[in-house]
Parts: sequence; structure tokens; C-alpha cells
Amino acid sequence: QYGFPQRTWAPFGTVKSLERPYLELLKDFNLSVLPTQIAVRFDADRNFVRTQYRSADLTSEGQAPLFEKYFLLNRAYDLSWNLTKSVVLTYSALANAVVDEPNGDINTRAKQDSIWRHLRNFGRTKNFDQKVRLTYRIPLDKIPLLDWMTADYSHSINYQYQASSLGISDTDTLAYGNIIRNSLDRSIRGKVDFVKLYNKLRYLRFANNPSPPRKNFARSPGDDEEITRESSRLLKNLTRLVMTVRGIDVDYSRQETTTVPGFMPNNTGFFGLGTNNTPGYPFVLGSQDPTIQRTLADDNKISKSAMLNLPFMQTRNRTFRMNTRLEPFKDFRIQIEARLTRGDEYREFYRPSAKGEPYQVQSPIRNGNFQMSFMSFRTAFAKINSDNTSPIFDRFKSYREDFVRILTEKRLAENPNATLGEYNNNSQDVLIAAFFAAYNGRDPKKDPSKVRTNPFLGFPLPNWRVDYNGLSQLNAFKKIFSSFTLEHSYQSTYSVGNFTSSLDYGALYVNLAVMNYPLAILPGENGQAIPVFVMSTISLSEKFGPLIGIRARTQNKIDLRLTYNQDRNISLNLSNSQMAELFNRDITATVGFTRNNVRIPFRINGEFKKLKNDLQFQCNFTVRDTRAIQRRFEEPPTAIAGNYNFQLRPQVNYTVSKLWSIQFYFDRTFNNPYVLNSFRRSTTAGGIQVRFNVAEL
Repeated sequence: QYGFPQRTWAPFGTVKSLERPYLELLKDFNLSVLPTQIAVRFDADRNFVRTQYRSADLTSEGQAPLFEKYFLLNRAYDLSWNLTKSVVLTYSALANAVVDEPNGDINTRAKQDSIWRHLRNFGRTKNFDQKVRLTYRIPLDKIPLLDWMTADYSHSINYQYQASSLGISDTDTLAYGNIIRNSLDRSIRGKVDFVKLYNKLRYLRFANNPSPPRKNFARSPGDDEEITRESSRLLKNLTRLVMTVRGIDVDYSRQETTTVPGFMPNNTGFFGLGTNNTPGYPFVLGSQDPTIQRTLADDNKISKSAMLNLPFMQTRNRTFRMNTRLEPFKDFRIQIEARLTRGDEYREFYRPSAKGEPYQVQSPIRNGNFQMSFMSFRTAFAKINSDNTSPIFDRFKSYREDFVRILTEKRLAENPNATLGEYNNNSQDVLIAAFFAAYNGRDPKKDPSKVRTNPFLGFPLPNWRVDYNGLSQLNAFKKIFSSFTLEHSYQSTYSVGNFTSSLDYGALYVNLAVMNYPLAILPGENGQAIPVFVMSTISLSEKFGPLIGIRARTQNKIDLRLTYNQDRNISLNLSNSQMAELFNRDITATVGFTRNNVRIPFRINGEFKKLKNDLQFQCNFTVRDTRAIQRRFEEPPTAIAGNYNFQLRPQVNYTVSKLWSIQFYFDRTFNNPYVLNSFRRSTTAGGIQVRFNVAEL
């Protein structure tokens, strides 16, 4: 291991003519000519055991010796290089190799030469793991017009070689080959500071600065004083409204992998490459070519065994997150967030159907999952009737016939000469489109062109949180409250459970290049359309937490909190055309305070005593209404769970000393169920808890 002295080459660092804001990027150009650190490690582990059995006459005649031996050779390389002040490159590789020894004793020159020959070649590689990572801080701060933005980019590459057992083959004596895999991880994280941008403009800067304090002193006649004219409060508020967006944070990452089984070269060389530089620099550097197995097969680098039971596999995972801060005026803050996660995996067997036959794609299959932030508040306050019927579900039920017609016309326009399967009211494509339309509040009859038929939405929709504490600045509130905040929060998540491609469709329809949701084309045995991607469930989770909330503290230091929460979870089972809905509404109130020198309400030794330490009181009150309903299209809805819940929990805590604390508590709860298979329950609990802290002894 060696660390190089760092010497940065900055050819323009001393050029005075470049000392200008727009030339700073060129002036600060730098390059490190030597790595930061390099490390190389070799490990050799040889074990040789010779066991000789002897007969009763203490001779070894007729008894061949037994040998147990292995010779392992491991190599590790590490490199760290700060190419520039903003670019860092790291490289690491680990090779596990075995030196194949001749059988028996190493008692001849030929056997010794064989071992030395394998040592010079660093043995036969069993596993090779190579990682390359590049991080780059994009120099936006060097550009005056863009210095209000920051961005970091990360690029990671991984390549692995895994050798199969030596000499293993199928019944036709064809080797199964080895396994190679790579991965490519890319991510970018950016931040936009709009406040810094606004402050660049003189006409907007004043709105972000606090008003100067008013001078209040007497002036003598004839005194000269420079008076700064204060800007209009109305103008300042209007300008602040224009600058509502205060900042945006964006984070996007993409991870891709490729696994190729049956790779025939049996060793690795420089940079993990085998004979004739296979599998090639693009694959070692993270290329995600979907035809790499065909390219290697054409070059006779893939096993020709028809019994190869490991699939060619590619995966792709994407994560997107964005949040922004809005502040239209002072003390009014809005946090907006959007997020999306998607994972896809594609598998196929690429092998001959029999010995001597050409390669072919067998059993292509695709599976994955999807989740994103969503907006469904248009139907959030739809009323549930006393018999558990829902106007939204009735709308969903009626929309199915409309989408049978819309989707049939759309498929005919896209495939005019194809033999198409028929849609019915319970077809997967029809249910998905009708579900979106009903629970997103869009009528397909009004504008059929804007209805959603793709369950994989392209861009996440925003969720938000709102906080406003400006009321505490009003005189009427100042007399009572030291702080007073109004709260509101909305979160909605749409997700597709695990989906799998139908076996009726070939690789052309299900490979990773297909990112949308193709409509069903092929007919089944009964003539019904077979979906390309078979989905188990799609679900929608929505929560107002809270819908409206108040958090306050009085001048007497009494903490108050009152919230009204509402949430619902909707899950559509596409295999049996049933829907489960869970609704929850609750009101929660909390009162608490802390007091010291509290007088005990009874006499001790003839006088009233005061508690020297803090006395804490808190009381929680909750009323909750929960319902779980199972819905079917041809049957009335069924309540499968639910109850009306009441909770009252006051408690008092007093710390006597570091060792002792006392708690008085009371808990009153009752549940009134909505289903017949449950009973009304009520519980009452109360008591005193005394705690002794031995850690303070």
C-alpha cells in the first residue's frame, strides 16, 4: 500500500486575465497527475496432507497413500484517485484463484514445473469481483448564472465472474460453462435554491430581508438625517407571493444488471477479460445490451448444452424522489413531495433444444412491481351509505361497459389486421381503466381521449403538507397563545403488486425495452383477451394525517393538540374481480402541561407542602370509526370488520429524584363492533407505577 504525494496541475491558476466571474470555471481547471492511494495484496494458502495406512506387519505394501491438498491464491487491488477537486475515481478488484496440482506426491520435476507454470499465470480463477465508482460534483457554483443550483452525479460499475465446478458437463459431455454478470448504477442528486436566485435580483431581494427597525427618537430643528424610505408592505407581500417556490430537491437513481450463464472461457486476465478480450470492454464497463448472449453465442463463447438450467437475466430498478418548499407569505409553509419506484426483471433460457441444434429463446418471462405517489382526493369524501354501498364503486361498476367499447376500438385502430381476443366486463385491462376513472373522478363519457389505460403511470403526482402559524402574530391570539399552528397533510400511494408476463407472449412483448402497458391482443381458449402482464392486485392508499389539525401552546404553557384524521385503503383483486376497502376516521385531542412548585391538595404534618420537581400531566382522548368492506360486482357489499372506538387516557408523572419516579394513570376504552361475529367490549384500567432507576446508583 502506498499513498502518493498530491500535486495538482492547474495550468490557468495564475492567469490574472481569467479572474472574472464567468471565467472562474476555466481558471479553476485542475488535474491530479498521480493517484491518491494504491494497494495490492496477495494471499497464498497451501495445504498438503498425505495419509499412509499400514498393515498389521507395519508395512505399506498394497496400501496406496491418500492425499488431501489445496492451493489457493487470492489477489486484491485497490486504487483511489482524485482526478480533480470535484471528480473522484475508485477501483477495487478481488480475484480468488486455485492452483491445480498434479495428482499424488509432488516428487517429479514435471509436477513441480506444472505448479510453477500455474503460479506464473496466477492460478485458475474461481471468482472475480471488480468495482469501479466515479463521483462528480458538477461545478455549477463556478457559473454565476447557475450558482444557485448544485448537482452530484454518481456512476458505479460492477463486474463478476463465477467459475463452475471443474470438469462438470451434461450427458452429451458438453460443459455447462461459467457465469458472468455486471451491474450499472447511476444516480444524480440536485438541489435548486430559489432564494439565492431571487437575491440576485435587486428588485426581489428586499422581499426576503426583514424590515429594518423603526427609529424612535426626537430630532432637533435643523438636524440633517439620512432617512431610508421603507418599502410598501403590500408591495413586499405581493413580491413574496411571486417568489412562492423556495427550493427543489431532486434525487433519481437507476440500477441495471445483466447475468449471462454458460460463458465458456475458463479464466480471466487483465480487467476481468478472458480469451480474445471476451466478453468485451462494454460488458465489463456495465453495458446492458439485451443481445449480449446472442453476440457471445455467435462467437462460440456460450455453452451448447441443451440442459443448461440457468436463465439469461436482466433487471432494472428506478427510483425518483422530488420535494419542494413553498412559502407564499411569511409563516405559511407548504412541503410538496413526489416519489416513484419501479422494478423489472426479465428472464429467458438461451440454449439449443437438442444437441447440434441452433440456439433459441425459451420461456421468456417478465415480472416486477410499481409504486408511486398519487392524487385521489377528488373521491376522498364520497359518502358511504348505511348499507355500506358506495356511489364510487357503483360508478366503477358502470364504467366497465364504457371501457369495453373504448379499449376494443383502440386495439382495432392499432392492430387492424390481427385476430384479437374479446374484452368483457371483468377483463383485466377493462377493470384497471375503470378503476382509475372512478377513483380519480374522471368520467370516460365526457372525454374518452384522456382516460388512463396504463397502470404504469409516467410521472408521480404530488403529495403535500401545509403548516401555518401566522395566527399567533395576531393581537387577539398573542394574549392567549405563545404559539398556534394549523396543520394539514395529504399522502396517497398507488401501487401495483407483483406482475408477471403471460407465457402466451414472446420476448418481443415482454423484454425490458417494453416499458408501457401493451393492451391484450391474443385470444385464449374461450376467445377472451389474454393480458400481456398478469397482475394480482392494484391498490390505493390515501391518508389525511391530519385533514385539519391545531397545535398550540398557551401563555400558561399548556400544550394543546386537536386533529381530525381520515384514511382509506382500496385493493382491487384482478384475479377474482373483488375489491376490499378499509376506511378510518378519528378525532384526537391532547392536553398536557408541566408545572413545578405544585401545592399538594392535602396537609402533611399540619401544613400544605409544595413539590419541588416538575409535575407532568397529559390526557389523550380519541374517537375512531373504522370499517372494512368487501365488494363484489354481482353481490351486495359485506362488512368484514369494523368498530366504533373510544379512548380516554389521562396520566400524571412526577420525578421524585434521579432514582425515583411515580406515575398515576387511568385508561378507559370501549369498542362497539359493526359485524355480528364480534362483541362489544369495554375496558377500564388505572393505578400507580413506581419506578426505581438502578443505573443512577
